[in-house]
Amino acid sequence: MSPILTIKNITKSYGTRIILKNVSFFLQDGEKVALVGSNGAGKSTLLKIIADKIPKDTGIIELRRGAHKGYLEQELNTNDKETVGEYFDKVLGEKVKDRKTIERYPVFFKGFGLEPITFKTKIQTLSGGQRSKLALAVLLLQDADILLLDEPTNNLDLPALIWLEEFLRVSKKSAIIVSHDRRFLDDVVTRVLEIDWFKREVIVFHGNHTEYLKHKALELEKQKYNYMRREEKKRQLFRAIQKKKEHVQRSVKYGTGDNDKIASGYHENRATRNLASQTKAIESRIARLPEAEKPLERAPLKIELDDVVAETKPSIHLIKAIGGYSGFRLKTITLEIPFGRRIGILGRNGFGKSTLIKMIAGSKKLLKGERKVGPTLVFGNLTQAHENLPRNKTIFEYLESVTKLPREFIYNIIKKYGFDSVEAGKSIETLSPGGRARLLIAGFAVRSVNVLLLDEPTNHLDEPAIQALTEVLESFMGTVVLVSHDRAFLDQARLDYLYLLENGKLIQIEDVSAYEKQILGDVKKSQSLLRLASK
Repeated sequence: MSPILTIKNITKSYGTRIILKNVSFFLQDGEKVALVGSNGAGKSTLLKIIADKIPKDTGIIELRRGAHKGYLEQELNTNDKETVGEYFDKVLGEKVKDRKTIERYPVFFKGFGLEPITFKTKIQTLSGGQRSKLALAVLLLQDADILLLDEPTNNLDLPALIWLEEFLRVSKKSAIIVSHDRRFLDDVVTRVLEIDWFKREVIVFHGNHTEYLKHKALELEKQKYNYMRREEKKRQLFRAIQKKKEHVQRSVKYGTGDNDKIASGYHENRATRNLASQTKAIESRIARLPEAEKPLERAPLKIELDDVVAETKPSIHLIKAIGGYSGFRLKTITLEIPFGRRIGILGRNGFGKSTLIKMIAGSKKLLKGERKVGPTLVFGNLTQAHENLPRNKTIFEYLESVTKLPREFIYNIIKKYGFDSVEAGKSIETLSPGGRARLLIAGFAVRSVNVLLLDEPTNHLDEPAIQALTEVLESFMGTVVLVSHDRAFLDQARLDYLYLLENGKLIQIEDVSAYEKQILGDVKKSQSLLRLASK
């Protein structure tokens, strides 16, 4: 049978900037593929083109007759004043009254942990994770044959993430998935499509994400080695030509007497002819050398956090702290975080993880209790929604306001963290979520923070940025408080303590693996619900 989706020679440009060039691939029935590439490579643009959200410049999209596409964008596009029911009606239309839909939506609500939410719940009362779950649930209820998922794992808690993994594994739907969650991609996809940063074309690799990374690293090393060998051989042959020229010059100069001009001319002509013949032979050998293009590599992103460690080693204390807002409260929490310790916080969306981070940061006023922090602590708070960034300022203006450094220094920082001189003058509002995260991290670097509060830090970051953040955490001597569902990142973060926030209480647990096994066991018990959901 022919592929359910065929993409042929798709191109897209904005002005003189080429985003996609001759992108071609296909998707088979039931196949799950990853779409990867650096931030700005065009992943979201390609998904939007396939979803008919933006026009392509040239190319063909062939969809099997009768097949339907469903698209999940990075951020929920809805009116905060809407209720959940109104959002369902808007997206699903008449389908919301369909019997099959009515039977299945409680399954998705249960699978994604949305049971406390009703159709009367206001969108504005939902956490970022709950909004992501809601968008996913509504998308999956559309019964699309092809799922176009742009960062579906962002903001999901671990139970919902594992449920989505199991759903995609048992589902017969096809899917193109943009995600930076390495474990998720390893568990779900069988093919990887990479948008090459330089050529803007799609490179296809058969296998999961880890296998793709290993293959890519080996190929890069092979290209470097072959290019190095070819260049060294060229240098040797060019040196041989130069030596022959020098030999001819010496022969002409000293081979005959000055009085015998005829003999001198004869020897010079013969030597020149021989040199030309030998040079041509060597140049022919150079031309026959195996092709080896110089490997194209982007400069790696380096995050440098020069943390200032105070001699007093100040701690962070929450003493009988109660926090929250209208309709939600965290129960009494007493927590001490000694300087230099690393703690991780897990828990379902809407259970207060982000609220707890804000209580620790001091950006959320306590309803009761006390917060004590050392006077020399400098907090760097990477919030989940990046709400601590002034959206009306430009990149340059923001860094200038937090650093008070000379213009030249600020432009160096901007370049170092992956922005160009044109982007420096753009409003923060125009940045992608990944760009906003990089900007916040740049601000941490220049402020010499010694406390990192990271609320889902890998959301929207591409592979190089995640790797850079992982590496800087290796050497960071300050305090780290980490909320994340990225299992690979959690494993590499070298946490001292791990807590589960559940029903308003903070409970210390052993490790991520034990929690994951518990969740997976619960999901396996509901296989019948998964099968119903995936129909």
